[in-house]
Amino acid sequence: MDQETLELYLYIGSAEPIIKWLKEEGCKTQKQAIEKLKPLIRNNLYSFAAMVGSGEFNGSLAGTSNAANQIIKSFPENEIF
Repeated sequence: MDQETLELYLYIGSAEPIIKWLKEEGCKTQKQAIEKLKPLIRNNLYSFAAMVGSGEFNGSLAGTSNAANQIIKSFPENEIF
């Protein structure tokens, strides 16, 4: 899955496709998932800030926040053997 698609899923709050992708990428813990999510969340924040800065956008990052929380909680804190 490409980065733009992942960012869109994150923005609209659709956690399941991202969880599936993270598992395919080998993530097994919250820490690993967070490291993979950081660039996606950062890009969503930058895009949101740019749109707000233009003065022509009224939106929210609630989908990103809710999806990120759901994604992180779907992974255990420590690797289970």
